[in-house]
Amino acid sequence: MTGLEDERRTGLVLQDSLGKIGIKVNIKDEPWADAVASFADAKTAPDLFPLYSSTAFADPDNYLWSAFHSSQAGQWTNPGHYKNPAVDKLLEQARASTDAAQRKDLYAKAEAMIVADSPNIFVAATPEDHVRRAAAGRATSIITVRSWARWNDFYFYAVGP
Repeated sequence: MTGLEDERRTGLVLQDSLGKIGIKVNIKDEPWADAVASFADAKTAPDLFPLYSSTAFADPDNYLWSAFHSSQAGQWTNPGHYKNPAVDKLLEQARASTDAAQRKDLYAKAEAMIVADSPNIFVAATPEDHVRRAAAGRATSIITVRSWARWNDFYFYAVGP
């Protein structure tokens, strides 16, 4: 993406690494709006695109649905047009369930299928800092480590005296 240094560096690392095994990578710097427009059609979507994504809240549905449900093919969260009816069924069942153990099992099965299909290359899990609340004169924060296999790991820490 134009102006995003992390994505530019990711592209350069992939270009160098894949070049060593004979795969030529051409990097195209473009504005976000143009990239998103190209995702809508599988014929115009790029072959490889660095996408930094995480959940907005602590539920696997938030990430797994947007990234891997067929209804999201061609959206910015699923630019590779991944579709798998069996994964869709599991995600739909998990989304409809209120039983935590059942949801965990359904999401684990969906994750295993997604990993077996390998629609994405999960290259990095970068930590992020989110301030949660201030209490007793110090801020309590959450570090979110984005990791595909464990969709959302939270580590709490406090800053202050």
